[in-house]
Amino acid sequence: METQTLTGKRALFKHMPGLSSIVQPLDILQLPSPVKEEKELAALWSLQSLHVKRDDLVCDIYGGSKARMLEYFFARAQAQKKDAVASMGPYVSHQFLGISAFAKALGYRSLGVLAPQPAHQEIDHYKEMYEQAGASTIRCKHYINIPSAYLKTRLNGFPGKLPYWIPAGGNSAYGVIALVDAAFEFVRQVKEGILPMPQDIVVPTGTCATAAGLYLGFSILKFPVRLVAVRMVPMTWTSAAKLKTTAKKGLALLRKAGFKDEVQWGELLWLNDYAGPGYGEINPLASAAMGDVQQHGSFRTEITYTGKTLAVFKNPLLHSRRVVFWNTYSAINPGEKLEAGYGL
Repeated sequence: METQTLTGKRALFKHMPGLSSIVQPLDILQLPSPVKEEKELAALWSLQSLHVKRDDLVCDIYGGSKARMLEYFFARAQAQKKDAVASMGPYVSHQFLGISAFAKALGYRSLGVLAPQPAHQEIDHYKEMYEQAGASTIRCKHYINIPSAYLKTRLNGFPGKLPYWIPAGGNSAYGVIALVDAAFEFVRQVKEGILPMPQDIVVPTGTCATAAGLYLGFSILKFPVRLVAVRMVPMTWTSAAKLKTTAKKGLALLRKAGFKDEVQWGELLWLNDYAGPGYGEINPLASAAMGDVQQHGSFRTEITYTGKTLAVFKNPLLHSRRVVFWNTYSAINPGEKLEAGYGL
């Protein structure tokens, strides 16, 4: 279960060496994630340019921006001598699928509290993949069941040690820091000439940890870009104010590591109009955008986050601009690997 940590190659840790005294993420990702230009989609969507930050390719176990966070969370679990991890999410949870896949590869047990959601074509498939990963789940039939399931998991968990708790969506200072490092990585790619200086970076947002980390990272570096955060969950769960509060959680952790610079917060555009009709439910604009990517693009999409976020690109809001889409989804479908079994 002991896995090597490696902070020397990470731009954030070079910038803030004191951070390694607080957390040392595991070295299980292939970083930096590449940036790919999508010329056909740019022309189709009337953009000056479109590049995709391919976080979907960061790991051959399970990719996506959540995988960045899991390097930090599993490092914390390892430091605390835990042998199990637990979290919560909807029935179709990208994060819990990633957690259970990483847990199997790293030799941990995993437990998930799963909340009900509208009918979704992948509910049964995700249930099967959780089982293939050896995950234990508590499937709540009604929202009223969630508090008791949550308390049972936090206070009882598995027999023996309590599991290390990973917040829903990775919403914690450590989840934020993982994406601050990603922002530093991206800025370095721009400076190296891998892509032109973007005007907008578009990212889906749920619990806000990913968007908050990028927002904090770009603000620390005074990177002159507009972060376009596209809400994908109900308005009662998230907001622009929550994003900023979450970013400040990450900043507080960096302060503990000795970071003293004043942060000038950058430009943030929060979009509310693309989450309908409900969580995990498709809409015509998202369906059309996903069709565009299937025909002209080179990356995977899905209904809950990427498909609806890509609908933004059909809006004149971004026309004639240099845009980056930050792909938070996984290019890896772990079903076959989980069935075969694997480890690190």
